Amino acid sequence: MIASKLPPSRLLGSVAAAVHTKSFMCFVSTARTLIFFGPWETAVYRGDPAVSTSVKMLAKAFYKSDAERQVIHQLHDKLVAELDALGESGRELGEAVASVLMRWKAERVISEFKF
Repeated sequence: MIASKLPPSRLLGSVAAAVHTKSFMCFVSTARTLIFFGPWETAVYRGDPAVSTSVKMLAKAFYKSDAERQVIHQLHDKLVAELDALGESGRELGEAVASVLMRWKAERVISEFKF
């Protein structure tokens, strides 16, 4: 389930959400790499900082430099929803993140990703 979903920051436009499923807990954060002007990136963390004693970054996805804020927010929500569904179906976090990001890279939704 999507345990928490923070609204977009008024100043920076960053968004975040926590996902708790039967397979994993994770935290997904989307923000600009440089304040106001940098390209957008999404980081997926193993664990939820609100309830986990250990939180570690698992992966980052990088968007095209001309991506608009509204589109980025929609993609963030889509990633969170897909991770939630995959986790509830029994997939492990690394496998779930890899499957979504590899598909998005092939579809040119993101420019790059790294683990």
